[in-house]
Amino acid sequence: MANITCEGDEKSILDCPLHGMGDSLQCRSSAAINCFRPVNLFESFWPYFGLVGLYINQKWTMVCNDGFTDTDAQVVCRELGYVDGRKYCCAGLSLATNIEPKASVVITETRCKGTETSVLNCPYRLGSCDYVAYALCFTSPVVDKEDKKISIRLMNEKYFGSVEANKNGIWSLICPTEWDDRDANVTCKELGFFGGVASKSIWSSIEPMIYGNFSCTGNEKSLSECPHTSFNCIRDSYQSLAAGVLCYRHIEGIHFRIANGLKPNQGRVEMFHDGRWTTVCNNDWDDKDAAVFCRQIGYVDGRVGTAPTVNESHADIMMDKLQCTGNEKSLLECPHVWTDGRTDCTHRNDAKVVCYKAVRLFEGDSYSNGIVQTRLGGVWGSVCDKNWDENDAGVVCRELGHENGLPICCGAYGFHVRNPHVAGINCTGNETSLLDCPKSKPSYSCYYRNYAAVACYNGPLPTSK
Repeated sequence: MANITCEGDEKSILDCPLHGMGDSLQCRSSAAINCFRPVNLFESFWPYFGLVGLYINQKWTMVCNDGFTDTDAQVVCRELGYVDGRKYCCAGLSLATNIEPKASVVITETRCKGTETSVLNCPYRLGSCDYVAYALCFTSPVVDKEDKKISIRLMNEKYFGSVEANKNGIWSLICPTEWDDRDANVTCKELGFFGGVASKSIWSSIEPMIYGNFSCTGNEKSLSECPHTSFNCIRDSYQSLAAGVLCYRHIEGIHFRIANGLKPNQGRVEMFHDGRWTTVCNNDWDDKDAAVFCRQIGYVDGRVGTAPTVNESHADIMMDKLQCTGNEKSLLECPHVWTDGRTDCTHRNDAKVVCYKAVRLFEGDSYSNGIVQTRLGGVWGSVCDKNWDENDAGVVCRELGHENGLPICCGAYGFHVRNPHVAGINCTGNETSLLDCPKSKPSYSCYYRNYAAVACYNGPLPTSK
């Protein structure tokens, strides 16, 4: 057969006109076709989940999220050969994202009864909207009962990473909402570990998150025993977060420290896990990450460190690409990537910090010289240089871990417009903190260049000849 010229309305290809047939016919290549149903799921690596599209008027048209229901999803999924389906709530991806095929006209107000054999048999109208509908299909009837066993696993099948759950024949990530150490501890124990802590993994694809809002007490034997919800995880971008864990086998658990710094409050960030200390890569490492780490180990604030460490680490690099907002209580609450020691990052790129209690240095090198700032009411502010002398500078530097210090005068670091907190500092030199020294409120004249600054060092005070 050759030169077939169908109009498109024929019921069979044999009804189409033929312009060549027989053994003597010479054909350069065989014809190929790609068959598809008038409904399909897009934008996903998984055939049972995706953006709902309908083939109407010779083109794919997306379905609007508004008005799309579980009943509509059930009709879609049965048409695709599955047994059951659910609307995937709150996927939150707009038509402005890189959705293929693109569509400016969408189907709105689908009103399936649930008995239709095709979603195209359901009432609908064409219109426009901001968000598109996602459906999640199942090979068996969906059972939402809490007493049904949830199977769990770690995606990398090791001791860390995103947690996957399966209760209705589909493996899915767990929504990170309300996910905490108690949930993670139950998860890790169920998987055979001594315990574990919660983490948030970065996940850069659209994979369904069926279960979420776990609220374990920590005493459960399995995650199935913990109250939770289904089908309501909110995702607002292609790069999202998933509930994760870091499991451990030893009773020591997981903790953090500053290591190998020139002073106790500065140095390399390290994490203890299963009997070994590991490091953090400084990709994307910033002051927000440093502040979270410092508060986690007992300081009030911190910033990225630049001072050299005493020696270079030879430990595994375990964490990378932290993205803290600054409000987290632990680095493990921040989005990050687990490397498991396999990374292009070297120990020259280990994350470093300078941590502060009530006093810090600003604008200088952050660890041995700079403008003195104090933290009051959760806000950093400068100190007026009225009466600023060697006793005051010495208290500041010893508080920061140095042996001695000298005052720096006359606006050596240029204009500085941050509002001052205190003035008239009058330390005796024996105080353990600058805030223990007598002081007064600053006047309006204490601005710009009238700030206190120090140069810290180790050894006796230099004497003038």
